[in-house]
Amino acid sequence: MKAHKLIERLVAEGRVRITAPDDDEVAEWRCVVNYAKRHGLGPAGKRIEKVP
Repeated sequence: MKAHKLIERLVAEGRVRITAPDDDEVAEWRCVVNYAKRHGLGPAGKRIEKVP
């Protein structure tokens, strides 16, 4: 569910930035991004990556 919402935001906003996340939030987003990449959920022409 979170991965699909992430992709929706990526399409709508062009970039999704999470500012000042705590350690738990970083771990959760890492899992969400990995899930989206593993399942090919990224929209055409967009790249999903984690940047510290």
